[in-house]
Amino acid sequence: MDITRLRPEDTAAVDELWDMWRVARKHDCPEFQRPFSKAIFLADLNEINPEERHEWRVARIDGRIVGSVHIGMFLGDNEHLLSTDISVHPGFRRRGVGTALLDAATRAGREAGRTVLSAAAAEPLPGGLARTTDGRDFLLHHGFKVGNTVRSRILELSSIEGAVERELLDESWPKAEGYELVQWTGATPSEHAAGAAALASRLVSDVPFGDLDIEEVTYDTDRYLRKESIEMRRGFDFACTYVKHVASEELVAHSVISVNSEAPQYGGQWITLVHPDHRGHRLGMIVKIENHRLLRRTHPGVRWIETANAEVNSHMVAINERLGFTELFRHLDFQREI
Repeated sequence: MDITRLRPEDTAAVDELWDMWRVARKHDCPEFQRPFSKAIFLADLNEINPEERHEWRVARIDGRIVGSVHIGMFLGDNEHLLSTDISVHPGFRRRGVGTALLDAATRAGREAGRTVLSAAAAEPLPGGLARTTDGRDFLLHHGFKVGNTVRSRILELSSIEGAVERELLDESWPKAEGYELVQWTGATPSEHAAGAAALASRLVSDVPFGDLDIEEVTYDTDRYLRKESIEMRRGFDFACTYVKHVASEELVAHSVISVNSEAPQYGGQWITLVHPDHRGHRLGMIVKIENHRLLRRTHPGVRWIETANAEVNSHMVAINERLGFTELFRHLDFQREI
């Protein structure tokens, strides 16, 4: 078995790896329909984000690609972490391929001075999608510990009736006196960039991440807009709903949904967040529903919205259940010291 770094100019190997991933994914979760985005993969392979480092190592047996590991590192924040994502062709599992790829990632982490490996896997839920537990079992076997558990959910956008949304908003807006809605699609308007950056900086402190060893990431306006621009180059458009506190003119809550050009029928729920000083006014419910309405107007091709919430995030779980999201699977975030 040979393990080498994948180069973006080696288009034949890139295509071969892409085909292997499709086979592995169909095996691991045959009912999941959302397609991969090759644009995202190619953007990361070409390392368009100067604040992150990405590389893939591929394992070959008799010249055939049978496995891969993605090695990701943040530069400037969380420089103790190295993220890994291992994929092995179903026909070549339990033959040492995954272990060899994990060893390669571990060596890369040591060479870069990283101290913690992070990885993710999934397991089925009753009534959810059928899927294997190969990834989970592999990580547990190699000494990884679960640091956070997340439930992935999906909503068919047409399944929640307008009357239900109106009823929920009629319940919520009277509790939000002194707040007003701010919405846009695509890039953040310059007049709201500072406020959006300030809210984004609250992610790690305000959103539950369980026992994961992860540091806060702080955004100033320039850094926030730079990251947003990179995500748009990766093929994403955005529907953004914020709530402004009228007296202070600060943005205090938001919900952002992404739509990728290669899967325009799917919306991906990014962060929904309410500033701690402004909780208790139903702002979470308001930004969720108002953003669904914005998405219908601006991206009428979207049929489903995918979201994920830490199991300990009972408040946001309750909102999503009331809106009609159904469970797909449990996502497990793992870490291990290098």
